[in-house]
Amino acid sequence: MPETAFVLTDEPMFTSTPMVTGQTFAVLRDIVRERESSDRKWGEQRHDPAVWLAILTEEVGEAAKEVADGAYRPLSRDLYRAELIQVAAVAISAVEALDHGAAGLGRARTERCPRCDSPDPARHPATAFEGEVIPCPHSWHTPAETPSED
Repeated sequence: MPETAFVLTDEPMFTSTPMVTGQTFAVLRDIVRERESSDRKWGEQRHDPAVWLAILTEEVGEAAKEVADGAYRPLSRDLYRAELIQVAAVAISAVEALDHGAAGLGRARTERCPRCDSPDPARHPATAFEGEVIPCPHSWHTPAETPSED
């Protein structure tokens, strides 16, 4: 089935669906704009699910920080809203990558780990943190998936 493209305008997006209100449309428009901005800034992102989760968690953390900072200053509606739009945009990016097979599932192994830059999947360069040695947890170090011969 071919993908359907649509242009975001101020016209109703789904006239037969009363749940998409003008307010919802405005939010969706801002999310699409954030996605476009992210694509211009970072290009197409091909991350595995663990990396997408880390990016999403970082964005949720920024939104939480805005709320937590509200204990010391008035909550900035605009800053909080902007962070929530970024959360939604990252979540959509992760779903798009997953749907297009770019989320690290069944892809060919790259030559170096994108996190620690190791050239050898069997080696896990470690990071020392407060006396504990933590190996690189990136999924690149797990064996590459091979097609089954069923």
